[in-house]
Amino acid sequence: MMRHGFVIRKAILTVRRLEAAARFYSSILDSKPEPVPGGLVYRLEAGSELVLQHNPQAEKPPPGASGLYHIAFTVDSPGALRAVLGKLREMGSLLLGASDHCFTIALYTLDPEGNGVEVYWDKDEPCRRLVTKPLEPRVLAEAGSPMEYRASIGHIHLKVADLGEAERFYAGVLGMVVTERGYPGALFFAYGDYHHHVAANIWETAWGVRGARPERYAVGLRSYTMKPPGGEAEPGVYRDPAGVEVVIL
Repeated sequence: MMRHGFVIRKAILTVRRLEAAARFYSSILDSKPEPVPGGLVYRLEAGSELVLQHNPQAEKPPPGASGLYHIAFTVDSPGALRAVLGKLREMGSLLLGASDHCFTIALYTLDPEGNGVEVYWDKDEPCRRLVTKPLEPRVLAEAGSPMEYRASIGHIHLKVADLGEAERFYAGVLGMVVTERGYPGALFFAYGDYHHHVAANIWETAWGVRGARPERYAVGLRSYTMKPPGGEAEPGVYRDPAGVEVVIL
């Protein structure tokens, strides 16, 4: 059982180049998509879904806009990260970073649309707080590389204009717990005792358009669906501080 509890049930990404996006996600998720009206869907572990919604006219959000910072996929073994790293190299995808966060080890990249993507593995040992330090190469070298692995959506990380607004929404409206408030310029939220299911930061929204919400049909995260394990939030459709639709089951 993956430790995140499958709280994030679905995420919908708007993409302009469907074939390029499909090649990327098929590779890193070790999964084949199915056609759906207007795009493709990846049916991941325990029924969680990534939907690629095709819109060739979608515009890229301007610098400093609110929206997706990265979508994060969790995998079932550290060896899966080694496999993902090899696939990124084969595709010529940029590796933005490789980090040890105490709770997790993670790789960071961009999809063909410029959306941030994290792939990570939850460690077994407990940690008191989130840290960021370089991932030692030997960790992946010693992990092996499985022929197949399982992946699902672990968390969503967003760019917002104001952390206070983010806390009022995620903690006050959706009933999430603030799991980390000591990390500069960011807050982390979760249901239960997971390190985070949602994060919000202001690292890029102090410049450019200063956190303005992009148009509805912009490239990036259009919607995500969460299922609180203990019924902490009323089912319904909400709009988060980044301007993204949130569906609560």
